[in-house]
Amino acid sequence: MKTDSDAGVTTERRDEVLVITIDRPKANAISASTSHALYRAFSRLDFEDDVRAGVLTAAGDRFFCAGWDLKAAAQGEAHDADHGPGGFAGITKLFEFRKPIIAAVNGSAYGGGVELMLAAHLVVAASRRALRLSGGEAGHSARRRGDQPAACAALATVGARTASHRP
Repeated sequence: MKTDSDAGVTTERRDEVLVITIDRPKANAISASTSHALYRAFSRLDFEDDVRAGVLTAAGDRFFCAGWDLKAAAQGEAHDADHGPGGFAGITKLFEFRKPIIAAVNGSAYGGGVELMLAAHLVVAASRRALRLSGGEAGHSARRRGDQPAACAALATVGARTASHRP
């Protein structure tokens, strides 16, 4: 296991899969240094020939990611801080991955955490977890910005009951 402990990101090889874990108690929020560490992890995934896929997850089961680290902001980190070449969370500006990334969403995601989740190729989410974009209201869709993948434009009714949740 490789740890970028200051930034709260760990990577672990499991056969041909690279598991990338955000471990920033209490809410797995993303600071600029966390974005840089995630970018390094995603780069490792993309460039190691013997890795076939990546799984992005988070420590704990309360939060997958609460978005931007407001504690870092309170300590002076600017909203437009340098999040590195991958953009926010190391991935929101990367569109040309050679390998699939699966977001294993084991807790709630808010704001930038939803953006991070939607940057993956596939999302597997635990039932009964909140997924909310900041500033949005029920039924509104996320609008694609230049730094978000097209998948973000498809988000319309996060949290709606689906057939898989029938009693």
